[in-house]
Amino acid sequence: MQEQESSSPKSAKRRVLLIIIPLLSFVALCGLICALIQPTQPGCPYYRIWFTNKCEYDRTFQASDLLVDESYFQMAVRVVSIEPVAHHGRVERFLLEVYSDDQKRIAVNEVERWGWTSVAKTQYRDSVDNDFRYISFPCCFTDQIDMGDSTADELTTHCSTSGYCMVIARYQEYVITFGTEISPELTESDFKAIFTKINHNISIHLGLSK
Repeated sequence: MQEQESSSPKSAKRRVLLIIIPLLSFVALCGLICALIQPTQPGCPYYRIWFTNKCEYDRTFQASDLLVDESYFQMAVRVVSIEPVAHHGRVERFLLEVYSDDQKRIAVNEVERWGWTSVAKTQYRDSVDNDFRYISFPCCFTDQIDMGDSTADELTTHCSTSGYCMVIARYQEYVITFGTEISPELTESDFKAIFTKINHNISIHLGLSK
């Protein structure tokens, strides 16, 4: 009887150890995985295990290099770098804003880089659905205007009846937006000419041709 009672605590200890040891092993393994896995760059939704880069493209330039050349404009220009939102998968985001003499913003060029082309495709569709709807309210857009030859994978452009022209284009993992208030300072011809320059610059950086 005494022997049975003394073996009972020992059995209980064994059961506790059988639970604790696997649990500690699992916690240690999770810690090791977290130490080995780290983001490839800010905002990228894919990860580097050991030294393998899982992002779709390695770029040797910044997204800001794809903005239109500031020297094209005879007005005040401001370039803004916007901190990417990591969990959204945006790697880089830059804005080039053009202002008239009375400090009214009359043009904007935005470049967004996403971790993967598949993510950029979704963001492009969202931009087309949301941005055009927002700037056209309460007016509406005319038929899509011809922007000539473009190396973009996807492209949508319209001019609204209120006099605002906008183009949204996707080049691989980049989503480009350019919009202008049509005026004597920036005409519809200027709008097309500026986008032609943007397209040419992007084509050189990405090695695209048509």
